[in-house]
Amino acid sequence: MIIRRAVAARQLLPRDVYFWLKAVLLALVAVQAARLIWILVTPLGPVGRWLPPAPPTIPATAQLALFSTFDPFATAQAPANAAAPAPAVSGFTLFGTRMSFGGAPGSAIIAGADGVQTSYLVGEEVAPGVRLLSVGFDFVLLGGNGAEQRLAMEGAEPPVAAAAAGTVPAGSAALALTPAAIRNNVALAPRLVAGRVSGFLVSATGNPAVLARTGLRDGDIITQVNGRPLTDPAALQSQLSPGARLSLTVERGAATVPVALLLEGNP
Repeated sequence: MIIRRAVAARQLLPRDVYFWLKAVLLALVAVQAARLIWILVTPLGPVGRWLPPAPPTIPATAQLALFSTFDPFATAQAPANAAAPAPAVSGFTLFGTRMSFGGAPGSAIIAGADGVQTSYLVGEEVAPGVRLLSVGFDFVLLGGNGAEQRLAMEGAEPPVAAAAAGTVPAGSAALALTPAAIRNNVALAPRLVAGRVSGFLVSATGNPAVLARTGLRDGDIITQVNGRPLTDPAALQSQLSPGARLSLTVERGAATVPVALLLEGNP
């Protein structure tokens, strides 16, 4: 009975209606099939010549200002009117330094009286009876026969001035927490992350007691000074003035600790 009614209804409808219904259904099926094929053949990555995004870089001028003082081989070109190298101390001339970083020992390029430049690691013998004791920012300490001698590069800052006799004990003068004492006994090496400087690694050179007085430890990484990220050593050097009070943020192992650095002297 139902079949008969359906056949009768079909006979009542115009023939063109069935044709267009079939056409619409076929079109929908074709669209869905096309979408399925497109999903299967579309590549997961970009088509054509694709280049990865360039890593962030520091401008050339900033790189030169940042790493010129850390160049172990003094490859930076000197001005045409640059002065001659500093006079040799005890027959030695210092041409370059590389401070201890990442567990690697420090080294220095030193020339003897013959002018031949040789690279020495800390602890190696520079000459008979003379060894390289430590490497600083722009100087080294040589030792032999129980005595130490400071050998500096051209333009290096003078060592901490000794206190006048009868005023301050020698031990106190050596441990005075002054800007010059920090520069001569504490070394900073940049830490790079993805091509950017994210802090500076602290290491002791010269008198380790000076580093202990700052509240820092060998291997600490200074990331901020007074709440600002530290990406340029000049930013820290410019704030090392007598009587300055600096708030440092330091990475110590897996922890981040604050360190208050109080410098002696009158501002």
